[in-house]
Amino acid sequence: MASRLEARAKVIAAKYPSPPSGFVASPDVQAPMYRYERYLAGRAPLLGEANFFLTLVLRKAVAALDEQGIASREVSRQRSASTRSLSRS
Repeated sequence: MASRLEARAKVIAAKYPSPPSGFVASPDVQAPMYRYERYLAGRAPLLGEANFFLTLVLRKAVAALDEQGIASREVSRQRSASTRSLSRS
């Protein structure tokens, strides 16, 4: 027994909706926006701006994990593993 389901949708909007009233971008949002605008204006290479954004995201992720005590345990585990491997050489 074979069955087939097909669906199509088309959304048409004349413009993007306005941002919520009172919206203020945080510094963590403003910095990548500024860096992207620099790239668009030809004042910075895309690779450098992408590296900045990746570094920002990774630092925020590690900080959030560290607040929960997760990152500290993982870093400690990796340090102790590398120390053991160095002592064996």
